[in-house]
Amino acid sequence: MEYKIVERESFQVVGVKREFSLVNEENLKGVPGFWDEINGNGTDELLFKLNKGEITGVLGVCVDKRETQSEEKMDYWIATECDDNPSEGLSALEIPASKWGVFEVRGPMP
Repeated sequence: MEYKIVERESFQVVGVKREFSLVNEENLKGVPGFWDEINGNGTDELLFKLNKGEITGVLGVCVDKRETQSEEKMDYWIATECDDNPSEGLSALEIPASKWGVFEVRGPMP
């Protein structure tokens, strides 16, 4: 497995998000279906075209909401790094400055 550790300032991603429950691992069932939907309806191609950042490609971003809600939920984003304002149907998320483990994936996801 190829990976690298990087430190980055904050940056913006643009894409689509969906909320998933963490109860009974519902997120593990729902996230793959979300990817199937995005890959099937052409949103993935739009995100590849919008990519304008250091990170090449499309990202899966988990945002744990347990600290701000009483329920066990997370937002899952399928997005790309882009400084532009989001086009219709897309939203923006600011990613704070941090240290990251970056894993490159090639081929189909399990």
